[in-house]
Amino acid sequence: MPRHIVLVGMMGAGKTSVGLWLAKAKAIPLYDLDQLIEEKEGKTIPQIFATEGVEYFREKEMELVNQIVSYPPGVVATGGGTLINPLNFMLLKRHGRLFYLQASLDLLWVRLKDKTDRPLLLGKEPKITLERLLKERESLYKAADIEIAVEGKTVEQLGELLWNYWEKMEKTNLS
Repeated sequence: MPRHIVLVGMMGAGKTSVGLWLAKAKAIPLYDLDQLIEEKEGKTIPQIFATEGVEYFREKEMELVNQIVSYPPGVVATGGGTLINPLNFMLLKRHGRLFYLQASLDLLWVRLKDKTDRPLLLGKEPKITLERLLKERESLYKAADIEIAVEGKTVEQLGELLWNYWEKMEKTNLS
């Protein structure tokens, strides 16, 4: 049975954009964790963080991962912190092929510096926070099956590259 294409990486790396492209271009379902949580909760991620807290959000994220792994194979666009929970990592790895969309701190900062919908970056030193989060999470991301540098590539190029890797992995059934 085919496995999910699981996109992991930092906020701003392009997981949602690549996921949307893949879903449309390859006619497969997209399971965007942040979007699905927002729909289920009836609030934006910043509102959830502000009213319920980060632990509540991570709990809802874990519940959703637990459900998604049984859904028909598609693209799973994870949140930047999804892999912090070892259970999420284990489930996604068992039921999917993990692709780390790797972006440099500088590229992430260019993409995120003017965003107001990233609750973890709303403090006094957002670039320092972003750098800290990247350092904390990078080893989790690097445990993915494939690492793809996003710099200098279009969403379409990333999507095609990812799809080709996924097809090859599925055909040869590599772990």
